[in-house]
Amino acid sequence: MAMFGWRRKPVSEPYSIIDRDTEIRGPLHSRGTMEIRGCVTGEIVHRGNLVIAPGGVCTGPVQADELFLQGEVHGDVVVTGTLRIGNGGQLFGDAACRRLIIDAGGRFVGKNLSGSEDESAAA
Repeated sequence: MAMFGWRRKPVSEPYSIIDRDTEIRGPLHSRGTMEIRGCVTGEIVHRGNLVIAPGGVCTGPVQADELFLQGEVHGDVVVTGTLRIGNGGQLFGDAACRRLIIDAGGRFVGKNLSGSEDESAAA
């Protein structure tokens, strides 16, 4: 029991939304959970879960821990975890990720760079 009834509250992850009709020119550095419904031009470096919602458009390279793409990305993507291209999601660029999921209706135009050339040469 804490003194005077005061208890430390857990720190929650930040949640950000870039809404429709909003345009941002990067580079954009963020963390936590972010949902992009508008337009971001330039590099995005995100530590956490990134959702590019339907209608969201990103032009430039994107780095994230997790990425759920329902809008559009025009640029290369590096995801340390899972890249999921949902129904209506479109990726025009190369992708390097641990896991790639493309739902029915998703579109990927580029190269899947997930496998390392060093690993394939050793096999």
